Amino acid sequence: MSAAIRICLILGSFFSVQYMLRRIRKAQVQIEDTIFWLIFSILLMVLSLYQFAMTIRISQMDSKVRKLAQRVALNEEKIEREKDL
Repeated sequence: MSAAIRICLILGSFFSVQYMLRRIRKAQVQIEDTIFWLIFSILLMVLSLYQFAMTIRISQMDSKVRKLAQRVALNEEKIEREKDL
């Protein structure tokens, strides 16, 4: 999930919570509808934040795998050179 989509999800859920809380204060909405929208907004925010944390972890692991592959390639080249001598 791209960063732009994540930011849009977080902002959208934040603004929907703010909107619903404002409507509750003015008594313009039924509680049943409010509960649904608040739970949906909080769930959307949690999922977008969790996805962001997983993306960081995957990026770190990708970097480690790349470094390990480079080391293996250098070791294999070193072994081939020693065989030729």
